[in-house]
Amino acid sequence: DRRELDAFTRCAATIATTMSITQGAARTLLTDAVALRDRLPLVAECLQDGVVTPHHIRTIVSRTELIEGQCYAALVDADGRGMHDRATTTTVIRT
Repeated sequence: DRRELDAFTRCAATIATTMSITQGAARTLLTDAVALRDRLPLVAECLQDGVVTPHHIRTIVSRTELIEGQCYAALVDADGRGMHDRATTTTVIRT
């Protein structure tokens, strides 16, 4: 009995082996990465710039899973970009 694995499973196995983590943890990382690439590219920029941490990404991705394909999905991603803009704006304090 020869079993064929899909590309996602093979990629998760490679990640698991490379990072010495479980297959389940690797699948979660891969799921988050695909969501950031496809659904939340502006939030991905926030991660890249250090505005949000990898720990927060799991929460953001899981809380936005139901917006995929909805007309307001871009608004949610843009709100993530607004988070980035607020965090990188310099505040001038007047004395």
